Amino acid sequence: MHEIDQDLIMKGDMVIDEPDQAGPIVQTARVWAMPAADTFDCQPIGDMVRRYLRQSKVSIDPFARNKRWATYTNDLNPNTAAQYHMDAYDFLCLLRDSEVVADLIIFDPPYSLRQAKEVYEQFGEWKFDHTQNAIGWLKEKAVCYDLLAAGGHFLHFGWHTNGLGKKNGAVVVELLVVAHGRAHNDTLCLAERKMAHQTSMEFAKEASDETHNG
Repeated sequence: MHEIDQDLIMKGDMVIDEPDQAGPIVQTARVWAMPAADTFDCQPIGDMVRRYLRQSKVSIDPFARNKRWATYTNDLNPNTAAQYHMDAYDFLCLLRDSEVVADLIIFDPPYSLRQAKEVYEQFGEWKFDHTQNAIGWLKEKAVCYDLLAAGGHFLHFGWHTNGLGKKNGAVVVELLVVAHGRAHNDTLCLAERKMAHQTSMEFAKEASDETHNG
């Protein structure tokens, strides 16, 4: 049975700036850096994450590996330094059920089905549902949406820029493209700001549709 340290739940103390009604300015940049096995060991990516962490009071990282930078860290691999070693969806649901509210969520899952198998297949039961995990992680993002306070930031890393999405009340405030040379895909680093909470999320509907049609 997993329990949450109640001292870490800072819902009542959270202070988040009101969203700019005129809309945020999107900061964009493209840089080159050597690739790294751990995404955040790549300097410009790590610098971006730390910059948002400095502004954060309560943060969540469901795919943390050995980076215990966030308030709540998880990784399915029990040999990592993360606080929890659960399926990412179950971990996020645990936090939601414990009424955790975050101002920052760091979302750096495996970028493909092949990566997911290579990283996690040996650690207990792992569901290789291509519609949920390797491509969209829609169920996990739906819970992230519930956990994230209005005005909070969602950092998404991968080979695409499909984060929470405009339809779900999130706007892009930063896009960092990190090139690694001809032999590697670029890493796309997206920062979104959740402008307001909505009771119906487009990606949650998509996740449900794909589950029933799969």
